[in-house]
Amino acid sequence: MKIAHCSMLLYTAHMGVNDMADELETTDFAADFLKVHPETVRRLIRSGELRAVKVGRNWRVRRSDLQRILERGTVAPGQQEDAQP
Repeated sequence: MKIAHCSMLLYTAHMGVNDMADELETTDFAADFLKVHPETVRRLIRSGELRAVKVGRNWRVRRSDLQRILERGTVAPGQQEDAQP
């Protein structure tokens, strides 16, 4: 276990900024990043709005895809009602 941890530390120490944008993150990380509930992240994955890969029993999301969602400014249906004049 320690060898794998050390290898990961060496790997991350050599990664560039662009490589970090394509790191695979957990749905919990994605929820924190997007400031939403983890179930909202899973819903986005199921609907195809957020690309993800299945690793074992868990979903992983690229950090660059999370950034794309933020830049797009997606608002769930029904939440825009307050913003309309």
